[in-house]
Amino acid sequence: MDRLTLLREKNPGLVIHTVDEKLFSRYARLVSSPVFKGISDYIDRTTVIPERNTYVADIPELHTEENDAALCAFYGGLVPQIGYCNGPNYSMNGSEYHKGPELTIAITDCLMWWMLPEDLVDFDHVDSSKAEVFYIPKDCAFLLKPEILHLAPCKVDSRGYKTVIILPMGTNRPLDPELKEKIRANGDPESKILHMSNKYMITHRDWEPLVSQGVHIGLLGENRKVIPID
Repeated sequence: MDRLTLLREKNPGLVIHTVDEKLFSRYARLVSSPVFKGISDYIDRTTVIPERNTYVADIPELHTEENDAALCAFYGGLVPQIGYCNGPNYSMNGSEYHKGPELTIAITDCLMWWMLPEDLVDFDHVDSSKAEVFYIPKDCAFLLKPEILHLAPCKVDSRGYKTVIILPMGTNRPLDPELKEKIRANGDPESKILHMSNKYMITHRDWEPLVSQGVHIGLLGENRKVIPID
């Protein structure tokens, strides 16, 4: 029995979509490049920490001339940062978006929760029932559209997940507190959920790791979960 079938049996109340469905194109598109293999092999050598997700925004040694030349094609000529996200996660916990696309390569099978920008009400809250969950198979590479709500992947099995994360340079870096206050003082309602550089974020009230960081509580309803296959 294949892993997707096993997942669906473990999660009978959850509709798990695939990248082959037309619905996928609302959120992302599949992409390919000769440089993906080398980047993926490097990230595959990183580890999954059982207690928490690990995010590294940029790995300098991955910025070879060949990699940068290939990746800038997805970012209008700009060289993006090349990092990764690994972990044991199995729940939504919150949601975020960026002002620019996010290129993800699945090193392992994983699941992703996505919502549309219009699902976010007044830059304040969104109901978790709006989220669609997609099964992303190993080696799949996709470009998530700007402002699609998402967060860390969910694991398919007990080993956790590994993903390459490529974003506009500077994304997810800490914002100077004074700069953040100046941005919010401008009165744009979107700025109240600005958490880091190019990172607009909300959290579920029950997800203490983000609540404790002062992330805006705006993911309403159930903190939806996936039951892994083992």
